[in-house]
Amino acid sequence: MNARLPVAVTAATRNDHAKAQATGKTAPPAGWDEIDPKTGAPVGIDKGWAYKPGASRAEELQQLQQFASEKAAKLPGQISADFAADTAKVGAGGMKGL
Repeated sequence: MNARLPVAVTAATRNDHAKAQATGKTAPPAGWDEIDPKTGAPVGIDKGWAYKPGASRAEELQQLQQFASEKAAKLPGQISADFAADTAKVGAGGMKGL
């Protein structure tokens, strides 16, 4: 846990939530959504960790699929159809789709 943001996330029962409400502990701590000027990331997130790994991979895959579509359009007849079918499998299920 980061020393700058000492908050733990755990499951809570309805009774736990009611107790927290009674003591005013239901709101996030002040500054939880601020950006750390040293890292450019939210407070508590170290430099290099402020990204969504799946999102960056999805964008790369979309670019690759666009490139493959353009390439398939330039290939002759059946080769184009086979290439397009194979690249569609990769897009749907990764390399194991082949």
